[in-house]
Amino acid sequence: MKCLKLLFLLCLMISQYNLSHQKPLTSAVMKHALFHRSDFPFSDLTFDTKARAVFNPNCTDSKSCLQRCQHGKVWTLQSGCCSCTCRKGYILSTNEKSCTRAMFGDWSTWSSCIVSEWGGVQHRGRLCKTKLGRSANNRCVGAGSQSRSCSKVTRDFRIRKNLLDLTDEELHDFIQGFTKFKQDHSLFGYLNIAKWHGWPNRCPWYKHRIEEHKNGHCSWHNHPMFLPWHRLIMVQLELGLSRHMKNKTLGIPYWDWTDPTYKGIPDLVKNPTIYDPILKEYVPNPFYRTYVPSHPLVNNQTLYNYRAVERAGFLRHNLMLKNIIQAVNMPNYEFFDMTEIDAHGQVHNCMCVSKGGNCTYSMLKTAYSCFDSAFFLHHSQIDRVYALYQKLRHVLGTQDWTKESFLDAYKREHFFDFFNRPDVSGSWDWPMSPFCNASMNPSYVTLNENSWTVANSYYYQELFGYKYDSFDFARRDWKLLLKDLKQSYESKYYGKVVPYFSHLGKDLGEISHQSIFFTGDCTV
Repeated sequence: MKCLKLLFLLCLMISQYNLSHQKPLTSAVMKHALFHRSDFPFSDLTFDTKARAVFNPNCTDSKSCLQRCQHGKVWTLQSGCCSCTCRKGYILSTNEKSCTRAMFGDWSTWSSCIVSEWGGVQHRGRLCKTKLGRSANNRCVGAGSQSRSCSKVTRDFRIRKNLLDLTDEELHDFIQGFTKFKQDHSLFGYLNIAKWHGWPNRCPWYKHRIEEHKNGHCSWHNHPMFLPWHRLIMVQLELGLSRHMKNKTLGIPYWDWTDPTYKGIPDLVKNPTIYDPILKEYVPNPFYRTYVPSHPLVNNQTLYNYRAVERAGFLRHNLMLKNIIQAVNMPNYEFFDMTEIDAHGQVHNCMCVSKGGNCTYSMLKTAYSCFDSAFFLHHSQIDRVYALYQKLRHVLGTQDWTKESFLDAYKREHFFDFFNRPDVSGSWDWPMSPFCNASMNPSYVTLNENSWTVANSYYYQELFGYKYDSFDFARRDWKLLLKDLKQSYESKYYGKVVPYFSHLGKDLGEISHQSIFFTGDCTV
């Protein structure tokens, strides 16, 4: 082995590899590596890094950078060691060097029809395995799931538009409708639904079962149910708002914080009064702040949600755009979810940077974040990212929404403690509260049979009746992302998060964990 290492080192020294284009690993990169696994094609490393990797005493057997790989080989920043990789359509063999073909089996039977006013849905799936029956989830070429409508469309779809593209009539309707929505004290009203997210902790049955829910709040974060649960509360808010809107086809607009047109938070939520373009006068702004009803006084005062905005954090448009590009190109749902969470967190964190105020009652905290109306503009955008993740795969015919493919990555991620947490291992068909609870949820749409599971909430158009006007981000054509995803499918490093340049714009620079750095607070 020592001779092989010396021979390899000699080959490196006489190679024509161009060192001038390599980037040094900075301290910021090393810090970021604690949160994100960073892989690099071994052939792209600098001479010094290759040499350190080859002589790393901790890298033996399948982790040795001297090993010969059938398809590709990557070096991992955190460990300093190497591993073999395979193209899509293959899975790494048990010897961790060669690649074994993976293929889909037969289709399951169609599920029973979940009827809705927007066509309903049936779905079916098939498993990805090797010839010898070894599971190969997320590795097969083609689609692992299919869906079809199974009932009549009897109601118009709601369209979620870009906030900046609302017409004068739509903005007027939105202002007037939201004002009435906040005054609605029924179960359909804003204040009732906002309480589902955090305070006053309306899911007490979680207290003794789930560590992260000891106070009994209902929402899920850093969890497989994060995006599906927030999709459902957005539908709940949208349906409640629609009861007070003249235009029943206008959904909750999204705040595209990747768009450099914004120079901070949206004007819609910024000031106590807002100009109504139809009334042609300033009116009280229902989006400015929200009274938290039935809450104990704070400093002898009635409680309203609080903001202390760090404007500079909302000027990092390209940082958040690159995060979304990277997220939607991830090889599985878990990677996608744990990547987009950075841009999601950036908006929450920058809505309150303590300057003598009390961020306890702001978007920074789970308990009170939903009382800020910026929450639903933000989460309309987050759900749009989730919908884009789906759209890209449906267009390319690679959608794979099955229990096996969904849970697979969570099993292998120590953070989730999969085998000791029933809320994680059972997340696919876990009944998400309070949507599944008829005593709390007055809406037949989100209470519809099993629509309150991760499995079925995926079908947002068919079951919940809304669409997005566009999947463009920062006014860039989303269809270019299809080229990114297709490129990843063709890569010999498939399944690894290696640096690349996006077709959405080379001006964005390299898409990698090293170039997309969030501090964990408000990144400025």
